[in-house]
Amino acid sequence: MFKGFRLDRVDVGEVVLRVRYGGAGAPVVLLHGHPRTHTTWHEVAPRLAAPRMRPTMRRWRPVPAVVWRVEAQPWSGLLWTVYALGWWTGTYQSPPFRDRWLYAWIRHPMMLGLLVAFWATPRMSVGHLFFAAAGTGYIAVGLHFEERDLRRQLGDVYREYADRVPALIPSPADLAERSGARGRRTGPGGRPRRGAPDSSPRG
Repeated sequence: MFKGFRLDRVDVGEVVLRVRYGGAGAPVVLLHGHPRTHTTWHEVAPRLAAPRMRPTMRRWRPVPAVVWRVEAQPWSGLLWTVYALGWWTGTYQSPPFRDRWLYAWIRHPMMLGLLVAFWATPRMSVGHLFFAAAGTGYIAVGLHFEERDLRRQLGDVYREYADRVPALIPSPADLAERSGARGRRTGPGGRPRRGAPDSSPRG
């Protein structure tokens, strides 16, 4: 595994990164998410580092052509705000399984946040468009496997949750139904009404 690669540690100040590197030419950074490790790339990395790939990597260039540009206010500022909110909702948290906050409306708010951050930009270059399209495809594939793992790990609790809550985009009917249901379960100040059942799944 990783034949011809070297393992090293890089001190970047606040943290020390454990990296495995190899090959020559333009650098390509392969990242992995928790709980995966660098072995996720054990088949891809050697292929990218192969000598036959070096001409391709040397010819890699950014694509600066603009697809759209929004400069007029307040639209430009609004798009930057939506962009920032997209990344904010895309930050990773690992709470216990609860049907609360954004998770009461959609099953994957982090992924929706990333999609918003990919596409909500006042200046869309061809390079950015390629990145957004590739990122969207990556998320679509990732959600397929994440759903499979969640159903396997959480069982009937998650299946019942998935039956009630859409994956990414709630329909207007879903929003109206869930708002009405929460209003019936809560009293003044958002406090639960006496005798109202708590439908929040526990994981």
